[in-house]
Amino acid sequence: MTAETATPARPRALTRYKPYWAKRFGPAPFLPMSRAEMDALGWDECDVIVVTGDAYVDHPSFGMAVIGRVLEAQGFRVGIIAQPDWQSAEPFKALGKPRLFFGVTAGNMDSMINRYTADRKIRSDDAYTPGGEGGKRPDRSSLVYAQRCREAWSDVPIVIGGIEASLRRIAHYDYWQDKVRRSILVDSKADLLLYGNAELQVLEIASTGMALGIDPEQTYEVASFQLRAGDVLLSFTDGLTDAVNFDEQRFGKERVRGCVRSVLESEPDASAARIVDQIMWTLRSFRGLRVPNDDVTVVAVRVTG
Repeated sequence: MTAETATPARPRALTRYKPYWAKRFGPAPFLPMSRAEMDALGWDECDVIVVTGDAYVDHPSFGMAVIGRVLEAQGFRVGIIAQPDWQSAEPFKALGKPRLFFGVTAGNMDSMINRYTADRKIRSDDAYTPGGEGGKRPDRSSLVYAQRCREAWSDVPIVIGGIEASLRRIAHYDYWQDKVRRSILVDSKADLLLYGNAELQVLEIASTGMALGIDPEQTYEVASFQLRAGDVLLSFTDGLTDAVNFDEQRFGKERVRGCVRSVLESEPDASAARIVDQIMWTLRSFRGLRVPNDDVTVVAVRVTG
C-alpha cells in the first residue's frame, strides 16, 4: 500500500514580471504628492496614483505606502494623493492623468469607524491625520474618492482596496444605516476590488493590464470626427514612446509628433509608409545599440481624397 502526498504549490514571486522601464529612475526618497515633486524625479506622468484617506507616511504600517513601494520596486512610477478635498474633482487632478489606474483606499481604518463612535457620535480626532485633526476624510471614503476619480478622468480604470473595501466587498450589514448594503464595488462603480493585502494582485494588474470588453454593461467613450484630404491618423503601441536611450531619456510623444511634422514640412505629399519609415528611423537613431525594452508597432493612415 502506498500513500500519496500532495506537494504544496510554491508561492508566486513578487518579482516574476519583467521590471517596467521606469525602474531606471531608481527609488524615490518619497513618493511624489505634487507636480513639482514629479518634476524633481524626472517624471512626466505617474503610472499609478494612489488616493488615500490617511496622511502619507512612508512606513510599512501604512498600507498605501507598502503598495506604492512594491509597485515602485517593479519599476512603476507611483504618486500619492493623501486626504484630498473631496468637494470637487480638482484635487484629484493634482498629479495629472495616471497611465494605468487609480488605486483608491479609505486608509488604515474603515472611514465610518474612523469618524463615528459606537453611539454614532462624531469623533473629535483622527489618529491618521497630522495633529490628530478630525474631519479630513468623507464618510464612506472609498465611494467618494472613486466617484471623484471618475469625474476627474472618466477613462482611467479605478481599483479599490484596503480594509474598507475588503470588509464591504460583498453584501453586508451597515451599522450606521441599520440596513444591508450591497457590495461597495457596485456602489463605487470602480472597475476592480482587491481583497486583503493584494500586493501580488496589484502587481499583476499593473504588469499585465486589465481585461477589456468582458463586461456587457461597461460603457466606453465614442468620438467621431471628419477626416480631410491630407490628414494623417497615427496609432502606435507604448513601446514607441517608452523606448529609452543610453542617457535614460524616453522617446516620448513629442518626438513622434516631431517626426510627422518634419516629414510633412519637407514632403507635403508623403505617404503613410514614408511617415512610418521616418518614425522608425528616428527611433533607431535615438535608441542606438540599446536593447529594446518592448515591442513597437506603428500604424499610419494618410487621407488622399
